[in-house]
Amino acid sequence: MQLESKVGPADLASGSKSQLRSDTGGGLLAQVYGGKYAEATRAGRMFCIANTAPVTTTKDNDTTWTGLGIANPTGSDKNIILHEFGWAHQIAGDDDGLVGLATTTDSGFAATLTARSCYFGTGTSIAECVATATIVAPILERVCGTHGMGAVTTQIAVGPNIVDLAGSMIIVPGRSVVTWTSEITTTVLMFSFLWEEVDA
Repeated sequence: MQLESKVGPADLASGSKSQLRSDTGGGLLAQVYGGKYAEATRAGRMFCIANTAPVTTTKDNDTTWTGLGIANPTGSDKNIILHEFGWAHQIAGDDDGLVGLATTTDSGFAATLTARSCYFGTGTSIAECVATATIVAPILERVCGTHGMGAVTTQIAVGPNIVDLAGSMIIVPGRSVVTWTSEITTTVLMFSFLWEEVDA
């Protein structure tokens, strides 16, 4: 029997059956299977990147920048939805400061790091990923945590520190996101990103 499709709330109080699990008020009962990113990963939309070695970071909004960045190149026809950002110390830092994310244009980006599909062995990202570039006037968007001078066994920020961005930052074609530190760190920190690519 084919069920009639209707727009609007379902009236299930009359005893009618629904193909979806719902309560008597028509509220949908849902359960996530396989983790919150599993469907996007199986569909080939999820990608990740991490530094291959600790980096020396630049301070504040320095345009001769180092850290970890991902650019959505102009004309890509995709949006990059950021889901996660992470960082960790390999050794004790040489200064105390803040860690954050800044945005800028895609100027100065030419892929020197290769993004990985989270459905490993499949797919190619449109993102241009770098650990160093000459960028244009980055603007701090999020303060995410701290870095410090203590030994990695004692300091609060030993990490890994993972920020669940939950899709709250979207990088459109022609824009990028880069790591930001309030102080220079010398060959101490490693960073990572997790993101989803969808049609713009």
